[in-house]
Amino acid sequence: MLTKDEFEFLNYAVRNGFNLISKEGNSNFVRIFCEDVEKDEHDNPVIEKDGSFRIKTREQFCQTSNFKQLVKFKIYKITELLESNESGSYEKN
Repeated sequence: MLTKDEFEFLNYAVRNGFNLISKEGNSNFVRIFCEDVEKDEHDNPVIEKDGSFRIKTREQFCQTSNFKQLVKFKIYKITELLESNESGSYEKN
């Protein structure tokens, strides 16, 4: 269950185009990020020599005392965390 602060932070992340979150090595930091296929000037995907798509990552590191339930270095989908808390109830901070 998310705290109200965690829920609001995840909504902030979604509003700003982020879709993934992970807890970093220092337990006071989380990383919110999104990964998109890089496009060329004609809006075509950029393909590397090995045939893979070039990925563009946009990220932000945030200091927080919350997100105790997140496991370090595991990547979570923000929408899944929000959906798991759809009941609207929150833990006390």
